[in-house]
Amino acid sequence: MVGVSQSGGAFRVLRRITRTIAFVVLLVIVSLLVWCFIPREPTYQGKKLSEYLRAFAKDGAQVHNQPPFELVCSFQPSPERSRAWEALPKFGTNALPLMIEWLQAKDSRLKDLWIRWTRKQSIVSFTPLRAYEKRMAALAGFIRFGRQAEAALPSIIPLLSDPSLSREAVFALTFIRPEQAQDILALTNALIDPGTWNEFEAMAALGSFGEKAAGAVPILIDKLHSTNAGARAVAAVALARIRKRPEEAVSIILRNLQSTNQSDGYPDSSIRMNLWALGEFGHYADVALPAISNFVNDADRQISDAARAAIQRITSQPADRRLP
Repeated sequence: MVGVSQSGGAFRVLRRITRTIAFVVLLVIVSLLVWCFIPREPTYQGKKLSEYLRAFAKDGAQVHNQPPFELVCSFQPSPERSRAWEALPKFGTNALPLMIEWLQAKDSRLKDLWIRWTRKQSIVSFTPLRAYEKRMAALAGFIRFGRQAEAALPSIIPLLSDPSLSREAVFALTFIRPEQAQDILALTNALIDPGTWNEFEAMAALGSFGEKAAGAVPILIDKLHSTNAGARAVAAVALARIRKRPEEAVSIILRNLQSTNQSDGYPDSSIRMNLWALGEFGHYADVALPAISNFVNDADRQISDAARAAIQRITSQPADRRLP
């Protein structure tokens, strides 16, 4: 029995070694094929574009939790990231094809297993990026290029309708800052997951374009009736920044303010966002002053400050200063 057990153990060890060798051989073959047939990347100072983009893989993106609730990028400063940030403009528009490719990256089941294996073993030193890391790296590139990446819009806009890719596409389009209304209103295609952060971010993005996003007002008015308090509040912020149909928006936002007790949320508390939105509507929100006053002595300092600021904004705007 001992001899059989030892033989079985040796067989299992041999089988593991064989599998590892086979996997490494397969990896080498795939790498050679990629090297031979995929177009060469542009380089700068001896480094490929992908090597620079990897420096942004751990970046983050979200809606800022302070008014006016803009879309922002977050990151940990490092010398490597700083060098990459400075290098990206040197590639010019030659960087766009790879950035577009990475922005739509998805991990197949096989690729996911491969990445898991490469991150556990020590035979191969190269660590491939996961799809979400590639998308975040590409987003940093679009932030860096801004309007210079406008040629990528036809490739970015279709991604807005894909729930697995829409988040980074929303941020990318927003930071490119397109001028055409049809490109801006394409952000409404990302409003496909009600009550999710993706929906909140798409609405915040629309609001960031101000009156240029006026075509989205009917959709945002409808979002004021959402069953999700956070969605209603972000829609209120977006409408306040676009500044259209103020009477209708104010009446619904006021009702929402009076019916919500949500003191936390994303990107901020629903109460505070509704208060800020009412303040932005100025004189049109006169009718909301009694309700806003109820929050002046709120135990939450940020909410009480927001109430005071809203009252100041509303009462300081002349009655004849009308919004469109």
